[in-house]
Amino acid sequence: MEQDNVTKQLSNNPEVKSLQELVGKCERLSQREREVLETFANKDVERAKDVADILFVSKRTVDFHLGNIFDKLGVRATTRAVIIYDRYSRGEYSDKITSIYEGQGYDDTKQ
Repeated sequence: MEQDNVTKQLSNNPEVKSLQELVGKCERLSQREREVLETFANKDVERAKDVADILFVSKRTVDFHLGNIFDKLGVRATTRAVIIYDRYSRGEYSDKITSIYEGQGYDDTKQ
């Protein structure tokens, strides 16, 4: 019963909610949208035209994907989208949620 109370308190924690929302937003990205973000991050490119050349698509296609990415992540800049996705892909949001749970005395081994 105590564990249920801790879980309920954590689900109302604004930081946990925010992190869970970011994870959910990143999980809604399509495979191609993820490829666009990964190309920006890993190939050290700054222009949609460069990403288009690397992925063998048109710049217009990259711009289309960026528009969808911005809508899904709730951002207006490529740099911000890349940072959010990079942190998600490295597991930083999940790690932070876990550390918050552990800091509140939540132990999922007792389930």
